[in-house]
Amino acid sequence: MLPGFRAMYYRFPEESSAVIVLTNSEPANTMVIAEGVADILLQQQVIRCLMMLLCRCQIYN
Repeated sequence: MLPGFRAMYYRFPEESSAVIVLTNSEPANTMVIAEGVADILLQQQVIRCLMMLLCRCQIYN
C-alpha cells in the first residue's frame, strides 16, 4: 500500500453499475464510503424499477 493513498472498487454487473472511491487521505475509510454510495445507488435503482412497474400497471388497468 502506498502511503497516503486508498482505493475501493465495487462492481454490480446485474445493475450495470460500479462504485470507485479514490482518496489521497490515508485515514479515510474507503470501504465505508463506497458502501454508502452503493447503498444510495442501489436504492435509487430499486425505486426506479418500482416506479416503472407502477406505471406499467396503470397503463394496463
